[in-house]
Amino acid sequence: MVVSPFSTKIAGQDVTISGKQSVTKNLDYRIDFKVNKEDVSDEVTKYIGMVPGAENIAKYPIGINLGGTFDKPEVKVDLTEAKKLVETEFKKKAGSTIQDAVKKLGLDKLFK
Repeated sequence: MVVSPFSTKIAGQDVTISGKQSVTKNLDYRIDFKVNKEDVSDEVTKYIGMVPGAENIAKYPIGINLGGTFDKPEVKVDLTEAKKLVETEFKKKAGSTIQDAVKKLGLDKLFK
């Protein structure tokens, strides 16, 4: 059985589900959450919150890979997209911070 991607909400969070399962009880699903910043655990918030630019992130993309079988499901969390988002926001923040410092010091006039 193939499940085409569809979007819904689980526990108030946006989620997209897709995948397949076989008659031999094998599972191969992908569940992509967009977790609201305020709903992420305090531990995660503590670490991510220290990264400049993280304040601009409203929702974190968190993936779940569900494999294995019905009898022995395997659940793996995939934070690849969340890491990319944090990295992108960090680069934006770092770039704007450097530009602000250059302007405050009047160095921007030297490079025109």
